[in-house]
Amino acid sequence: MRVGCFINKTLTLSTDYSKAVGADLEFAFNLESVFKSSYYTNYDLNPYTEQSGYGKVNMRIGLIDHNNGWSLALLGKNLTDKYTTTYSTDMSFSPAGMYATWVEPGRSIAVQAGYRF
Repeated sequence: MRVGCFINKTLTLSTDYSKAVGADLEFAFNLESVFKSSYYTNYDLNPYTEQSGYGKVNMRIGLIDHNNGWSLALLGKNLTDKYTTTYSTDMSFSPAGMYATWVEPGRSIAVQAGYRF
């Protein structure tokens, strides 16, 4: 039995790697893969509101200086650039079959900097 807005299967694989670089620095790497089975984004189980199964990849590469308290990282989210719908709802006062949907963002790349004092 399929229940609306519930994902049947989710699999997350993640790996972390870090290595000292010189006397003060640390290189850090994280890779994460998330796989989700198909699900309905509305409780009415309308086939038009079904989100097909998908996989997304996230990554973080960073350099950390523990002695001086700074860090710098490059982050990538949804590197597979999958546009997925998380929720949909019937639109009031619209013709039957009209839905408003919430879509997760596509690929994003960011730089993250930190300083501890």
